[in-house]
Amino acid sequence: SEEKASLIIGDPKEELLNGSAETLIKEGYRLVPLNIMNPDNSIAYNPLELIKRQYILGNYSKAEKYTGVLTNQIYFDPNAKDPFWNDSASNLIKAIILALLVQCDLNNELEKFSMYNVAKMLSNLGGNTDKDENNLLDVYFKKLPSSHIAKDAYAQSNFSTGNTRGSIFTVAMGKLQIFLEQDIAKMTSTNTVDLRRFGFNKIINVSFDDTFRFLKGHYFFTIKDKNANEKVTEKRKIELDSCGNIEIVFKDTLETGSKIHFEINKENDVVKSVYELEIPHEVDDKNTHDEDIRFIPLKEYSNMETKIITGTYSNKPIALFLVVP
Repeated sequence: SEEKASLIIGDPKEELLNGSAETLIKEGYRLVPLNIMNPDNSIAYNPLELIKRQYILGNYSKAEKYTGVLTNQIYFDPNAKDPFWNDSASNLIKAIILALLVQCDLNNELEKFSMYNVAKMLSNLGGNTDKDENNLLDVYFKKLPSSHIAKDAYAQSNFSTGNTRGSIFTVAMGKLQIFLEQDIAKMTSTNTVDLRRFGFNKIINVSFDDTFRFLKGHYFFTIKDKNANEKVTEKRKIELDSCGNIEIVFKDTLETGSKIHFEINKENDVVKSVYELEIPHEVDDKNTHDEDIRFIPLKEYSNMETKIITGTYSNKPIALFLVVP
């Protein structure tokens, strides 16, 4: 049958969702409503998820770049008479996001990396002083090492300048108020769907250590079908990025028990890493949501393990309903 495209549908009154849900599910779609009006009936969406993913993969420059893109989207105002205030607020929130990210990672609490906690950090520190009348946010950032990823953004925020601090705080806090509402805070605290899914149904992300940066190699699958027969796919070339990462988009049909093989050329040797895959179970006429692949390392076939390996697998297109005012 012809491959169905994923859909993004504006539906402010929920009429389209209510009228077409059953039909779309029968047609093989996965339904995901993003409902700002009633967050209890919504998927979860954390705007910081992409930033966190790049940071976990060790690509700090991309994490910093994506943070800037996000804060510019929040604070950019083409009608502003003086862009200074919005630009300063944007840099301030960029600094807080990056500082919170590093702190959550150090505390092994990345689940707390959310816009709610960004807003709380701004409110608790930016709006208060110590006994010597020093702004607590200023004190916090001054204590960070000079090499900290958040330092430059804070310096560009002009927040440390006392006579502009109040106005910058007001502009910055004004845009974050929505994230302090309990239902919105809950909705944006985690992530239900990977936005890459709208273009790609099957993705594997692999991270090797830094010594693998820019190295080349290939991967292939050993595919086990429902009758336990195995076949080997063609070998596909890969090249790792500056952090030793690779994102693999594939179209192979896999069953649980299939394997993925990595062979990387390193210092006149071939480094091998093999994983058995547990593929999530989908029901054609049910709105199933589990798409995470489980990876089981097969040490008997490997002479190294990857640092991180994650993946999603689905044969269903997505229908996203935007229930927004």
